[in-house]
Amino acid sequence: MLLLPLLMLAIPLILVLFGAGIFNSLVTLRNRFKNAFAQIDVQLTRRHDLIPNLVETAKGYLGHERETLEAVVRARAAAVSGLQAAKANPGDAASIQALGGAEGALSGAIGRLLAVAEAYPDLKANQTMMQLSEELTATENKVAFTRQAFNDSVMSYNNACEVFPNNLMAGLFGAVHQVPGFPSAVKGLVAAVVGLMLSTTVRLGQTNVKGIVPLVIALAAFTAALRFQINAALIVVVAGLLGLFLMMPSRPPAPKVGGE
Repeated sequence: MLLLPLLMLAIPLILVLFGAGIFNSLVTLRNRFKNAFAQIDVQLTRRHDLIPNLVETAKGYLGHERETLEAVVRARAAAVSGLQAAKANPGDAASIQALGGAEGALSGAIGRLLAVAEAYPDLKANQTMMQLSEELTATENKVAFTRQAFNDSVMSYNNACEVFPNNLMAGLFGAVHQVPGFPSAVKGLVAAVVGLMLSTTVRLGQTNVKGIVPLVIALAAFTAALRFQINAALIVVVAGLLGLFLMMPSRPPAPKVGGE
């Protein structure tokens, strides 16, 4: 007779403890992906802070490229606005997708600016420009790493919300919606790298079919980066070096000896 009352007390207690464990795990995973987005916020903010100095430095050399400079300024403003919206709610799909699109557009605008700068040796040799370019490259790499960490955290949270019996607890507390991952900016960089390669091709006078090879390499490299999540900066370096190597003029044939 004593066993039945004990079971009636123990079963609800076990269920409550089990539910509390599931709830606490979901909260932990949610806070983890929010913290991962905070790391993205730090790196993107750093990137946004570098761009005004980049534009100001280039402005003194690119007097006839006002449209290119204004495109960078507009893209930065859109990216800053998108970051503020996403930071307010990292779990909102529309905000995250909008931020990804804005950052991709910003990457494309910066890439076009750097492509134009290829035609201005004095600007390329400017120490401030070189330092800002290096800092932007380093920041892009950090953004890629933090983006991957955020997407991994989001996947863990989404998986935890979907499996049984976690989905029951998640449904009770309104946590069943899918949190989107942060999209890659590789798509936005494709046009930039192609533009940079095209500028280099024209500058070296390689306007024949052989000069198109770097463009093909750039597209293939970024397609691989997008598909396999390879570090974009490494892809650019490899593609650029290989493309320039293929663009080198071939050695002229040796003269024939003996009047043959």
